[in-house]
Amino acid sequence: MIDKLKKISKCRKIKRSFQLFFAMSLTIVTNIFFSHIYAATKTIGITTFPASYQIYLNHLKKKHPNWTFTALNTGIDWNTAVTSEGANGGFTDSLKKSAVPLSLSDIWKWKNSRGEYNVIEPGWVTASNLAISYAMEPRKYLNEIQIFGFETLNYDSSMQNQEGVEKIFYGTLMYNSNVTYIDTNGKTQTINKKYSKIVMEAAAQYGVSPYHLASRIKQETGCDIENNTSIRGNVEGYVGLYNYYNIGATGGDSPAISGLAYARREGWTTPELAIKGGAKFLSEKYISKGQHTTYLQKFNVNDDAYYALYTHQYMQNILAPSSESISTYNAYLKMDLLGIPFNFLIPVYNNMPQEPVDIYSQNSADYIKDSTKVYNTSNLNIRSGPGTGNSTILTVPKNTVMTRIARGIQNGERWDKVRLNEGIEGYVFQSYIKEYSYIKVESVSLNESEIEINPDGKYKLSENIYPSSAMYKEVSWSSSNDEIASVSETGEVIGKKIGSAIITVTTEDQLKTATCVVNVAKKKEPRVELDKSMYNVIKGKDIVFKVTISDSDISEYGARIEDENIAKIQDGKIIGNEEGTTKIIVNIKGLDIKNEAVINVVDIGESEINIDESINLNGDIMSKIYPETKVKDIKEKVQTEYNVTFKNSLGEILNDEDFIGTGSKLEISNSQNIDIFEYIIVIYGDVTGDGRITSKDYMSIKNHIMETSKLTGNSLISADAYEDNKITSKDYMVIKNHIMDISKIIQR
Repeated sequence: MIDKLKKISKCRKIKRSFQLFFAMSLTIVTNIFFSHIYAATKTIGITTFPASYQIYLNHLKKKHPNWTFTALNTGIDWNTAVTSEGANGGFTDSLKKSAVPLSLSDIWKWKNSRGEYNVIEPGWVTASNLAISYAMEPRKYLNEIQIFGFETLNYDSSMQNQEGVEKIFYGTLMYNSNVTYIDTNGKTQTINKKYSKIVMEAAAQYGVSPYHLASRIKQETGCDIENNTSIRGNVEGYVGLYNYYNIGATGGDSPAISGLAYARREGWTTPELAIKGGAKFLSEKYISKGQHTTYLQKFNVNDDAYYALYTHQYMQNILAPSSESISTYNAYLKMDLLGIPFNFLIPVYNNMPQEPVDIYSQNSADYIKDSTKVYNTSNLNIRSGPGTGNSTILTVPKNTVMTRIARGIQNGERWDKVRLNEGIEGYVFQSYIKEYSYIKVESVSLNESEIEINPDGKYKLSENIYPSSAMYKEVSWSSSNDEIASVSETGEVIGKKIGSAIITVTTEDQLKTATCVVNVAKKKEPRVELDKSMYNVIKGKDIVFKVTISDSDISEYGARIEDENIAKIQDGKIIGNEEGTTKIIVNIKGLDIKNEAVINVVDIGESEINIDESINLNGDIMSKIYPETKVKDIKEKVQTEYNVTFKNSLGEILNDEDFIGTGSKLEISNSQNIDIFEYIIVIYGDVTGDGRITSKDYMSIKNHIMETSKLTGNSLISADAYEDNKITSKDYMVIKNHIMDISKIIQR
């Protein structure tokens, strides 16, 4: 049989003998490298498990209040564990470590670079990593039947008895049968003792669950005492030898013969000696050494166990823990023992997939990805895999609405994969469900397409589902890189370290998605800024000034004028009193952080400059001018006896046919060419100041947000295309829509 590794590792952990390190072969040294680096811990109670475990465990607890669940926090990365159990695990026996039947489809089987299977023994080949990840997946076992793969396998006389062993043997030649065997002389012997009695004695003597022993015998030999090579007793060259657990059976053409050779070395010349000797082996080598569940005997991921991680594994068949759990469950069910206390030790890995690993629905020839609401037309079993041979996770009543997440397209009998509202997933017979008629989700959007936060900073994203009348609006959130920015189940983003990540929201119905780029940047010092470095104010007139406080939760500021004879502040405006120059000084309230700007008050007399009302004036800012407006078009709207000159942001004189752009100036001077006043042009969206709105403006805003380069002065004012007094991704989206003629920027 397949269920034995070629060798039982004699490796001990580093802590047991430092001297032994130097005596071991290279293979053993490799095994030590994997040993004692993860520090497994145990925590009791459902709430100590990840949320994806809890939905299954809560269902089991509701049905079986006396059951308890202990998390074995392995500390091991999930992908590392799967790889270590596979063909590329780095061990000398890696190709033989994990096996599946040759009869399974290709998705289960590992192939070499030439596309060939690796045959371990007739009918068995090396398992693929996907198959291993499915077999190792702890959440796959969290149903009423397969949970017994996590049952602790110690002897308990208060709940384990001979009747239970008989129920495991039921339907086999060992059921209710006295022991008859062939001795080493080839003669038939009979003793007045049943197989079940011997199993009970072995269990009590070595502290092993008799149900585990019986299930293991059934798994390994089928209890076929007449035909199975390991236990029929009349194999040529091995007459009178027995090995009920296939201990020492190895890969090759005759693994059972290897097992019988092991039996000869151990002196297992009667069924009783073999059953008890095997129980001693299981106790001493596994159960008392920290591999005290069926799962851990196949997948040694308990760093507190005696042997090195991924070594000393009892069986090669990756599906053995699952099948043995079924035998144990059936015995408990027949004995009406499911209501008694059980404790289950369940592994938890680091960086596990969000959803339970499943191999069936990943076969594109059998399934199409789906997200449609369906309901069942009668009471329906939700199974762990497609087909009635798989365990029932739970039974749901008629008319239960669920989400079909994979639609079966198999030939013949078809099975769909579904997810219940509480999150439990499983398979249902397609003929028993129908599509539910409802208003489906058509799209989803987020309130932001790009945000910036500090490490440890938080930002709440919110989704908007269209149409608003959609019946099912549940969503899930994910991050492309949790180490940079994580996201909660409610859309709260938390910055972790400097970098960028993409947050994705996905609707449960129809799987519609929307994304937001999160840039995590170094925490900045608070700043207070004025919207200008100089305010030109006409005597008797006023001009609005704006104060921005960055990177601080404080929004209040103080402002004062250095010489109030020249200007004063009133209702958020600077009012010119007398011709002259002074300063405005602002500070963040309660902090010694301040900034300042020059105030220049000029006296140009009343009604000496008339500017058309189609142009908006705010102090010395001239706006409400549209892109690609020429100098001559503005000249026509300015009436004055003074000299008028237009210059670009570099101070170069503009001709009549040149475009006016952000940062351009309208200079007014007297007959002696002495400058009296100037207006500064702002065209919203024209960030670069060339008088046009192009992709250059879009990129300037993006670079400002990313801090590749910073916008200042009038460019900063024109960048506020969204009109919210701050520069965000909304501004460059407005510019992008303007360029694409989706919607035009409103000049104001």
